[in-house]
Amino acid sequence: MKKALFLLALVVFGAVLAFPRMRFHLIREDGGGGVMLWKGNEAYLFMFDVRFGYYMSGAELLAEPFRNYLHSVTLPRNDSRSVTIIHVTPSTVERHIQQSTISVDSFTPIGDSIYATCPRGICKWNGVRFELVSIEEEQKIGGRNQLVNDWKEFTGVDGWSRRSIRAIGPAGAAVHGQYSVEVSNQLVLLVGEGNPTSVYLQRPNQPKERLWYYKRDLSLISKAKYDREFEPLAK
Repeated sequence: MKKALFLLALVVFGAVLAFPRMRFHLIREDGGGGVMLWKGNEAYLFMFDVRFGYYMSGAELLAEPFRNYLHSVTLPRNDSRSVTIIHVTPSTVERHIQQSTISVDSFTPIGDSIYATCPRGICKWNGVRFELVSIEEEQKIGGRNQLVNDWKEFTGVDGWSRRSIRAIGPAGAAVHGQYSVEVSNQLVLLVGEGNPTSVYLQRPNQPKERLWYYKRDLSLISKAKYDREFEPLAK
């Protein structure tokens, strides 16, 4: 018994000595929220996925709570951003994912088209992805001034309505909210704000269908998974 306790103590002591020099890969999920647009019998969800990657030693992990207290947190080694576009009609649900080095935002309907701000200018939804418009088209719609900030909600503008879906509040405050949007008599979207963020589709006489679920979290992962997540950035 004493020998077993002695061996256990050696293992624990060795682990304590080794821990500060060990290396760890972490991913922080930092998205979740988005924007809902709807008109007639169709709706669009533009949902954000933001991920930050960290490569830290055990000593840095132990020091992180103190750095956070001093407002000097460790900067991420890598990051990735994407927007998931979900188009809902009475008969279909289409889903597309668009990667972007800078967030695509300011989703604004003009006429029957949806425009947004992209990393290199104004872009337009073509049914599959957002693509940059020509200078002539940008001038025709009135330029960037015609694009509305995502946090501005409206109802019945040229038939379109917009509402934000919040994962967090101002200055990172916690959010706990639920609401529903009746797009038509065949489509109702049920939104849960906060962490996790969720959106469900309810059709008449059918079970709810989950369209979006996102939990903001920090996870310890393997190096292989980290490399896959941020490829080719991690190379």
